[in-house]
Amino acid sequence: FGTAPEPPAPTADDLQRQYDNNLPLYSAAEFRRIKAVVLTTDTIARPEEVTDAEIQAYWDAHQSEFVVPERRSVRIIVAPDEAAAAGLATAWTAGASWEDIQKQAGPKASVIPLNDALRSEIPAANLAGAVFGAAPDAVVGPVGTSVFQVVKVTPGRSTTLDAETAAIRLRVARDRAADGIYTRIGLLEDAVAASPTLDEISADIGAAAVSGSLDAQGNTPEGGPAPIPGTPAQRQAVITAAFALAKGEPPHVAEGPEGSHFAVVVEDLTASAPKPFASVEEQVRADWVRAAQRKSQEAVAAKILTDAQAGSLEDAATVAGLRLQRTPPLTRGAPPPGIPREVADAAFRLRLREPTMIEAPDAFLVLSPAESNVPDIGADPLGAGQIRRQLSEGMGQDLQNLYAGAIRARLRPTVNQRVLDSIVQPPS
Repeated sequence: FGTAPEPPAPTADDLQRQYDNNLPLYSAAEFRRIKAVVLTTDTIARPEEVTDAEIQAYWDAHQSEFVVPERRSVRIIVAPDEAAAAGLATAWTAGASWEDIQKQAGPKASVIPLNDALRSEIPAANLAGAVFGAAPDAVVGPVGTSVFQVVKVTPGRSTTLDAETAAIRLRVARDRAADGIYTRIGLLEDAVAASPTLDEISADIGAAAVSGSLDAQGNTPEGGPAPIPGTPAQRQAVITAAFALAKGEPPHVAEGPEGSHFAVVVEDLTASAPKPFASVEEQVRADWVRAAQRKSQEAVAAKILTDAQAGSLEDAATVAGLRLQRTPPLTRGAPPPGIPREVADAAFRLRLREPTMIEAPDAFLVLSPAESNVPDIGADPLGAGQIRRQLSEGMGQDLQNLYAGAIRARLRPTVNQRVLDSIVQPPS
């Protein structure tokens, strides 16, 4: 859009229409004055109550968490056979670029860039040993049918109890709070039911009380973030609830993300209202120009698409006086740098040579898939192993979270803090 010709200067009527048709863009935000109480593990955690003995016990039981293994970023080419791998290694060692090596490898090879990978994340043991024994930037191979280059090494590290004491203190306090939060939910529900204005919520419950004005993005009239406690997801849950309530509607305790609970009451609101045209005229003018440029480029792209549908994308580009560009191979994952996400998404919806037109953030694009390469899983054990491990880990984590959430929702367990404390720190 930025290369579109400058449109003729807008008339007063053009600007007025832009303003009238897009009033939300030129309106002051709605603000709501709220009161809220928020119960999270952080609001009830008491790090100052964690003893040195508890810190030592946690350190002893979680040693593996404090040893950070080495990670490596590596570019791997898996060739169809050892002879092809040896040829790639020779060309790469002689100075060929990564892009040239990918082209030379051809469609039957597999390209595997790994970023910050652990040794255990490389399924083939012989390849993992070679990767973690190689010098940075050196081209190594073939290892079987693989050739690779290590592009970054992130050294592992270990730490000491003194260095981790503050973090462990907070972890133990949060773990204890996570176990005890279910006891306090009922107390919060009773307190909210007895205090429709949220003015009489006992501090002993451990919920944080906040009040003030904010907009739908969670910002105060001064422009800063409203001081709502919790993680970004927990904060957003409170904000969303505040803008879903009517003024004066009685509060109730709602469950938020990550085990949080909260209640909100809307005391007053200032409705959104259009700003005077004169105060936003320059913004209106700039928006009109951008819209006109976008519209002109849309017409150009639509003409190219029509020509491509009648003939070929190559011919349409020639007629338009534009250069046809070819992307590197795309997968369903994250696209390579410089390739809009919209291009990768469209590529897998289309038949080969089928043109389409899409809108990216700064341009219209006309494209068609040029070729398709469906990999043979059996010929790429490294890539297949990565996918298998990722799916297995993701499914296992999902099942664990679903099970734990269902058990907590059904049984509402409580913790006998006195007994727990006696186990963690037996009486002397």
